[in-house]
Amino acid sequence: MAGPRIVLDDAPNRPWLKWVLGIGAVVLFIVIGVATYRWALMTAGGDWRRAKAERQSLSEERASLSAQVKSLQARNRALREQVAFLEQSRNIDEQACKDVRESLVGLQAQLAEAREQVAFYRGIVSPEDAKAGVRVQSMQLRQLQPDNVYSYKLVLIQAMRHDRSVSGTATMVLQGLLDGSPTELSWDTLEVGGGGASPYKFKYFAELVGQIALPNAFVPTRLQVTLDPRRRGAKSVTHLFEWGDIAEQQACEPASSG
Repeated sequence: MAGPRIVLDDAPNRPWLKWVLGIGAVVLFIVIGVATYRWALMTAGGDWRRAKAERQSLSEERASLSAQVKSLQARNRALREQVAFLEQSRNIDEQACKDVRESLVGLQAQLAEAREQVAFYRGIVSPEDAKAGVRVQSMQLRQLQPDNVYSYKLVLIQAMRHDRSVSGTATMVLQGLLDGSPTELSWDTLEVGGGGASPYKFKYFAELVGQIALPNAFVPTRLQVTLDPRRRGAKSVTHLFEWGDIAEQQACEPASSG
């Protein structure tokens, strides 16, 4: 025979409690959801404001940089224009200086030529020694090709008296060293095409021109020019030239007679 059962039921029969617990759970869920939404909204709003502020800052920086770029471009254009102007001015100044130098060189050459002409005609009209008669005004030698060939121009003048012509012969002797020994060479042995004594006849001045060829081993030092007038009683005139004073080491065209 079974014994008696004892059943303990501490929880009273309260069905409304389930409803309260269910409603409380729903309310808690809603509160948590609302709080989560608000927190997410606040967080998203802060990020958006920061993004907006950063975008505004970047936009302002871009505008500032664009303004700086435009300013630098304008300044660069102005500098390029200034450089072009200065370069053009420099070219103009250089050309002007070049023209002035060329003009100065030309004027100096003209002045030197005028001085030579004045000295030449003064020697004819009023020589320094105030002596009348024929004389040597100048002698020029210019090196041609080959190197041992020279053209020469001997200028003779009649000083002071020009009422009649003078005539005679000009004889030239070249002094120097041949194989180290002192030697004199007559002009007729040197002149290209032969020659000898050069006759002259003029009233004011004359130019005797030609070419000479020196021996390969000959070193010239001086040139002696002797004028023998044909006028009765007239004396010979001798003039000595140092070779270095009359010989120009450059090629040229033979001088023309006058």
